[in-house]
Amino acid sequence: KILGFLFGDGFICGKGLGVSVKLDEKKEKEVYDILISCGFHKEINGVLYCNKDKLSKILNDNFNFLSFRVFDRDIPEDILLSDVNFLRSFISGLFEANGSVSIANQISLKSTNKNMVRQVQIILAAFGIQSWIVKNKATLIHWNNGNYTSKESYNLQIAPRNSFKFKEKIGFISDRKNNRIKDVNG
Repeated sequence: KILGFLFGDGFICGKGLGVSVKLDEKKEKEVYDILISCGFHKEINGVLYCNKDKLSKILNDNFNFLSFRVFDRDIPEDILLSDVNFLRSFISGLFEANGSVSIANQISLKSTNKNMVRQVQIILAAFGIQSWIVKNKATLIHWNNGNYTSKESYNLQIAPRNSFKFKEKIGFISDRKNNRIKDVNG
């Protein structure tokens, strides 16, 4: 699960010597606890940090994808070809990092990498979970300090009727997100 979460929210830092994650310790307690158990520690600025050498012993050097920017991160072939339990765990972590559950019981995974979203869609199909992809156009956003144009992004959508199947077969790491998924019959 940690690998999928790092795929979604991790980044290289410390002149390439470390891996960091920004998260809300109280809101994402389960993830925080897993990261701490894997050797991450909280820095003064609130970011969780782990030395790459230490992390590579735990994750078997399986996080080279962090050297790519998020919009260029495709799921590596060794992960795509891994066993079903590893894939389940990876996707659970990725959805924890970049997924959400709407009030209407629809699950979404958002990314600026179209190919990665397609890869996840194929993995979900292998678990019998149907999904579709929605393209979000680049948008001009007005901030106090100026304007910013967001990147084109993609939402992988899981319909409410398939949300419980996602929860049963993959699920999120956190109880907070899993508990938002309701069993919809039909």
